[in-house]
Amino acid sequence: MIEREIAKQPVTLKNAKVLLLGMAFKKDVDDLRHSPALKVAELCIEDEIHNISYFDPFIPSVDVHGKILTSRKTLTPAYIKKHDVVVITTDHSSFDIDMIVKNAKVVIDTRNATRDVRGPRKNIVLLGDGK
Repeated sequence: MIEREIAKQPVTLKNAKVLLLGMAFKKDVDDLRHSPALKVAELCIEDEIHNISYFDPFIPSVDVHGKILTSRKTLTPAYIKKHDVVVITTDHSSFDIDMIVKNAKVVIDTRNATRDVRGPRKNIVLLGDGK
């Protein structure tokens, strides 16, 4: 899905900027065991997407294929706008989903975290929606 959404934009996979929101296994915990987000990051790197960043208030850093990624301290509209694709991989309670959707070019929602978003939803892609 990430590659498909990047392909719709005037950017190459190599230069695309992907932001993963949440690295933890599940909402509001600091547990990385069996984390789907970690697998997403690994697959991105394997597919030559190298500009990966993440934000998770519970996980300060992770090792992805020998590359140490560090979480942002805060999530701002300006930071979100810098990315080509934002992927909600963990639906932490502290995430301001409306702000994320409003400022992202594309949001891939793997947790149905955007279900209550009011306003335009044209930039939301739900996992498994068949699009």
